[in-house]
Amino acid sequence: MQALGFPISPLVLGLILGGDLLDYEFRRALMAGKGSIAPFFTRGVSMVLIVLLWWSCSSSTPGPVSLGGNGKRSHIGVGLDRLI
Repeated sequence: MQALGFPISPLVLGLILGGDLLDYEFRRALMAGKGSIAPFFTRGVSMVLIVLLWWSCSSSTPGPVSLGGNGKRSHIGVGLDRLI
């Protein structure tokens, strides 16, 4: 987070103060779903959030990408251009 210029203290404060609320709402959601976690994965909104999370994580990890017809490989990511 420091590399992107975000301060860490609000994140830590939010995790400490919001931990009880997160736990309470998670338990409430489990009771509404009769103990099943299926509603977390089968609802439309949750599926969109899961896809966005997957896309965000997969697009931020560097990996080899073909540049086309020249046969060279390149890497996506900051500072990885030295690996070529």
